[in-house]
Parts: sequence; structure tokens; C-alpha cells
Amino acid sequence: MNRLPRQNGFTLLELVVVLAVFSIVAVMAYGGLNNVLRTRVAIEDNLDRVRQLQRSYLRLRQDFLQIQPRTIRDEFGDPRSAVRGQPEEGVYLVSGGWRNPAGHPRSNMQRVRWHLQDDALVRSHFRHLDRAPNSQPETLVVLDNVTQLTVRYLARDREWYAQWPQALGNSPDLEASAEAPLAIEVTLMTDAWGELRFVFPTGTTDASGTTTQRRPTSGLTAGPGGPGATQ
Repeated sequence: MNRLPRQNGFTLLELVVVLAVFSIVAVMAYGGLNNVLRTRVAIEDNLDRVRQLQRSYLRLRQDFLQIQPRTIRDEFGDPRSAVRGQPEEGVYLVSGGWRNPAGHPRSNMQRVRWHLQDDALVRSHFRHLDRAPNSQPETLVVLDNVTQLTVRYLARDREWYAQWPQALGNSPDLEASAEAPLAIEVTLMTDAWGELRFVFPTGTTDASGTTTQRRPTSGLTAGPGGPGATQ
């Protein structure tokens, strides 16, 4: 009687062991991959916040470095100073350098407002310096998750003031002042970075009456753990 040839293969117990080992390795690999993906998403979110902060700083610096001594008239025809700021309304200013590649018949200066709106730092500008009735600004959200905005102004007496002109409200003549502060300090309270402080010199007129343009300086400080933090 012929015997059947012996067949080589895996037993059921060996298959169960192999499947168990494979399952353990797969679970470990998935956990590691999931951690890598979550870390990547967190890094990308942080990079997006850093890029947004950098763009905000550059926009602020550009506006403040190019302040122009040009008074304007509001929608009611009343004169307003070139730089006007109060704690509850942010800061208004006339900024130059508005590029016009299409050659539209308009000025290269803008009436700009920096202020808080819905927990965000917002830049608004009007298309015309002397506004018509019911004219509305164009707004741009520059930095998200900002809970507080504080602006101070450095006057020629080297004192910081919470509003500009520094005696605003006490003298009607100051409403039409073209004088700009020597520097403007902007402090932001943010969810991601804590307190951020920017100090910007402005294009101003010195004591002799000569218009000077100050070179930009590093104006970023931060609270503990924020960008540019100092010990």
C-alpha cells in the first residue's frame, strides 16, 4: 500500500501566534505613526502662527515708519490730526507708500486705522484721505486671538502718553495737528504668545524743522516663552 507523501505547512497554533505578533507590531506602528502625524500638524500650526505674527509686525512697521504730516477731514468735514489715538478706538494715522501700479487717479497716502475687532488685530484703510459722508473702510484681519491692544506715544518731551495728540480734547487746535510722535509703542495680549511689545520710530520733524526718516530698529519683545523673549 502506497503511503501519501508528507505535506509541509503551518499548524493552527503557529498561525495564531504569527497573527498575534503581527497585530501587536501593527498597533505599535500605528501608534508611532499617529504621534508623528499629530506632531507634524502641531508644528505646521505653530509655523502658521509665526508667519502671521511676522506679517503683522511688518505691516505695523511699514505704516508707522511712513507716517505723513498730512491732516485730513472726516465724513463730517471736521479736521483731524495726522496721527490720532485713544485707548478705546486704537490709532489712526496717515501712511505713505501706497503703491499704485495701475496708475489710478489717487494719492499714494492712506488713512489707516489699527484696532481690535472680535478678538483680532485689524487694519482698516479708507481709499480717500478726506472722506465723503457714509464712506466705509476696507478691513483686513492681520492677527487672530488678540485680547487686548494698548498704544502709547513718545512725545518730544520724551514722555509716553496714552493718547495722541497728548492733550486731545483740551485744545480744539490739536484736532488739526500734523505733528507725529517720535515713536509709537504697540502692546498686544495674545493667546498664543502672551504679551508682545513693538516699538516703532516714525518719520518725524526734528527741533530744527527738518523732516527726518528714522531707521527701523528691532522693536519686538515678548513675555516668557514668546518670540524674542529676554531673560
